[in-house]
Amino acid sequence: MGESSDVLAQRVAARLDCLFENVFSARLGRPWTDGEVAEATGVSVAEVAALRRGRPLSPVHRDPQHEHVAAGFTERLNHLLSQRRDEHGEPYSLRAAARAAGMSPTYLDKLLEGRSQPTLSKLAPLASFLGVGIDVLTTDSLGAIARHFGVRREALTYEPGSPVVVELEDTLKALAAYRRISQSPEAVTMAFRMADLPIGRRAEVSAAVEELFLEMTSRPGEVPPVSPV
Repeated sequence: MGESSDVLAQRVAARLDCLFENVFSARLGRPWTDGEVAEATGVSVAEVAALRRGRPLSPVHRDPQHEHVAAGFTERLNHLLSQRRDEHGEPYSLRAAARAAGMSPTYLDKLLEGRSQPTLSKLAPLASFLGVGIDVLTTDSLGAIARHFGVRREALTYEPGSPVVVELEDTLKALAAYRRISQSPEAVTMAFRMADLPIGRRAEVSAAVEELFLEMTSRPGEVPPVSPV
């Protein structure tokens, strides 16, 4: 017997919170907001927030279902297109958007209404026009969010102890530790000293840095549990 949808939704919510808390925007140097993730993935802010609360707007599946991927594509396409602006700061007309995406207005209209799915040859120029990666358009909403953070969708839905989940846990712990090390005067001092040391002495300082790193990764409370359910 499979687990309940509530259990899966809470698991996804807990792991999403870990990603939001620990994976920073390289450009901004801080955690992503719901709105920024929504803009980058084409998933609505309401849906992002609902997934993080453990109360998804539509059922979450352990593995993506074809019908949800298709429906998600239509929703994200409409959402992403509504955010695009031309050189005058105005929303794109259907004809202008189609021309920029390298397709006919009739074909784009069918995509927007969910009456057709794009061929692979059309995905690349469409994704380029929308400012997203192709992979964002070929998965469901949860998959798009996972890929935005650079992890596999399965890392958010699979059971605790699964290899993909263990990999995510280890990655988040390492991120937290590296962030602490970068803010540690001791670690920074060691790094500067290493630059001026002869090769033989660098190993000695490197071992000290590694010891500091291991100490930080073992400290309780550094990273919230990734798999609480």
